[in-house]
Amino acid sequence: MYTVNDEGTIRAVDIEAGVLGPVHAEGQRANALGVSVDGAVAYTLDNSVSSAGLEKQIAIHDAITGETVTKSLGDPRVPGVLIRGAVSPATGLYYYGGDGVPSYLGAYDPEAAEAIGQVGFLATSRSGNGDFAFGANGDLYVLKDDMIGRVAAGDLPTRPGSEPIPLTEVATLPDGTLGNGIAFGANGRLFVSQHDRISEVDLATGSLTRTFDTGDFGNTDLASCSFPNTLTLQKDVVDRFAESDQFALAIGAPEGTITATTTGSATGIQDTTVGPIFVSPGVDYRISESAASGADLANYESSVTCVDQENTEVPMSGQGSDLSVTIPSHPSGTNVVCTIVNDAKPQPGLVPGFTLEKHSDPATGTSVLPGSTIEYTIVAANTGETRLDPVTVSDDLSGVFAHADLVGEPVTEIDGVAVTDGRATISYATHSDATLNWVGSLEQGQTATITYSVTVHRDASGVRIKNRATAAATDPETDEEITGPEVVTEHEVPEPSVNPKAPDPELPGSPKPDDQLATTGDASVIGALSLGAALLGGGALALLIRRRDA
Repeated sequence: MYTVNDEGTIRAVDIEAGVLGPVHAEGQRANALGVSVDGAVAYTLDNSVSSAGLEKQIAIHDAITGETVTKSLGDPRVPGVLIRGAVSPATGLYYYGGDGVPSYLGAYDPEAAEAIGQVGFLATSRSGNGDFAFGANGDLYVLKDDMIGRVAAGDLPTRPGSEPIPLTEVATLPDGTLGNGIAFGANGRLFVSQHDRISEVDLATGSLTRTFDTGDFGNTDLASCSFPNTLTLQKDVVDRFAESDQFALAIGAPEGTITATTTGSATGIQDTTVGPIFVSPGVDYRISESAASGADLANYESSVTCVDQENTEVPMSGQGSDLSVTIPSHPSGTNVVCTIVNDAKPQPGLVPGFTLEKHSDPATGTSVLPGSTIEYTIVAANTGETRLDPVTVSDDLSGVFAHADLVGEPVTEIDGVAVTDGRATISYATHSDATLNWVGSLEQGQTATITYSVTVHRDASGVRIKNRATAAATDPETDEEITGPEVVTEHEVPEPSVNPKAPDPELPGSPKPDDQLATTGDASVIGALSLGAALLGGGALALLIRRRDA
């Protein structure tokens, strides 16, 4: 740990012995001391009304080379009075702040070697002396007289801005410890500096542990590379059994129980947590959850894990979601995060259901003519009590496109509403070897309808136009797959029929080709007979004509 005075001298602090150590650097600025995580670089700033804006000087001391660079901070909006400073272990940025209401917050980027400038205002109604210090997870702790507030790492800006930044009060210092600087020691305890002394505070119990004198050094600020001992309990909801289900989290500490209850219906890590709270190494803390808002923990599969800032698992004891964790000791402080995971069990009694139908116009089994149109309709329906995902439909068109051509593109509808994203498509191996495919999901009661049409080839003859549709659907909760029935449609294109000309009808008494007349008598007889027959035929014709005219 390090302390700086108003002459810009930085000295080490031996917290075990409770005395000031050797001089670390001289010729620095007078306040807002911050030290990089590796302890190699120290930052200080001027603290005077006359040093506002571009007049503000920053001193950057390199402990490895022993060199100090002093230059303009480069923040035109920075106030003259700056009393707070610290380096974030999460981003490496050096943050500095004033004492106003609300409090100015700015940042300097060591990698770019320039100021980011103002990043916001600390939303607090309290003024007073104080300092900054960081937790291992990047949370910013703010001292204002005897109040310690916390800015969550996720709320700490890294870019220019002027919006208010939420500050939550997390602790109150014991009487007699109003300070101008704070830092965390290697034991995770908080150290608070006054002008001529440094006090050690156990934030887990809120008690003053000890105080040691620093003589006439004149402390103005503290900094360190260590972090507080903290414990956080968070909730990870994989899925809710009921959308309204909530969970009450609790950390039981020797000083009392701290609770928080989740809200909303979002899944994943919940915004509501218990902590981080200040804890003591070697002490057992109980972590637990209970159901809230009508929830029943019996409807969930639950698991719990605890890890430290290095993602090393921290052992627990107990059963279920009522466990005890012992805070381990770490040379730079311990940050333990415990996570209770809840995953809803499949709801009992919910039965998945799925049907597949296929229709055609003209109806299957009928004949169609060359050049005619056939319209096909495939209907896939969720008839069960669960969501189905995925649902796959496949229609083999090889027996169709061999004798017919597609008209337009297939149309896909969900409950009668056409869809473009995720619609059915046709894949071709060859022109005639093709398959219609659709993959999607169906909520309970939803129906997917796929419609397409083909025109029969004009030269089709004596063939069958046949296709086969299949489908399957999966219940995502149980991975149960339901296979729909195979449905087939077919139409025959008949061969054209040939109708030969019918023979002329025979007149009564007409001679047959093989008949022969009698030849008794001479040729004159035959001639007379022929003439007589002709006359008789003419009389019959005349009679027929007269009858038609009558």
